[in-house]
Amino acid sequence: MNKNLWVAAVIGLAGAAGACSSDEPSATEQQYPQPAASVGDEATPAETDPTLATPTPALSTAAEDQPVAAVPENGMSRPGDEPVAESLRDTQILKITELANSAEVEQAKLAKTKASDPQVKKFAAMMVKDHSQAKDDGAKLGKSANLIQEDSTVAHSLQIKSEETLATLKAVEPTAFDSAYMTAQVEEHQAVLDLLSNQLIPSATNPKLKTELEATRTVVQRHLGHAQQIQQSLATAR
Repeated sequence: MNKNLWVAAVIGLAGAAGACSSDEPSATEQQYPQPAASVGDEATPAETDPTLATPTPALSTAAEDQPVAAVPENGMSRPGDEPVAESLRDTQILKITELANSAEVEQAKLAKTKASDPQVKKFAAMMVKDHSQAKDDGAKLGKSANLIQEDSTVAHSLQIKSEETLATLKAVEPTAFDSAYMTAQVEEHQAVLDLLSNQLIPSATNPKLKTELEATRTVVQRHLGHAQQIQQSLATAR
């Protein structure tokens, strides 16, 4: 066999081997045959043609962007949710101070006749003098500034409380009056002090009225300290 025939023979054998290799499954394919394609695995028209695919709507994030109000775990309101103090007009402030001074004078007049402790009697006399003077000053200021006293919810509440306190002091036994009166004085002066600082002074617009209220606060603070001393003295003496 010449050289050219030998090469041709080799090429022919290689082609035959390739044909057999492509037509017959390998040993691995015979051992692990591939599963037949199911009907569900066939490509859909949308997969073969992208123009037929239905676009998926984008999810709205509007709800996610909305702020969520914080709710206390116990369902109760927080200190910051408390109502703001009522703003008062100058005419209403004058009415409140007049009621407070009148209440102190009436209680002190009762104490002058019903109290037994000398220091309590002396304190009651001071209350009549100081709060009567405060009433006169308020009346003069209102007249000069042309301010007519006007009622308010604060004034109404103060009047009811004052009447209840006076009725209680009238009914209390003489032996318990001193302690009852001084306890009421501590509570009332503390309440008026808070009222002056938190509502009356901040609400006042008339300069003279505001100055008068600030001076009144100083007097009320002094009365409160004196009342607390007497209250403590009576408690120690028991």
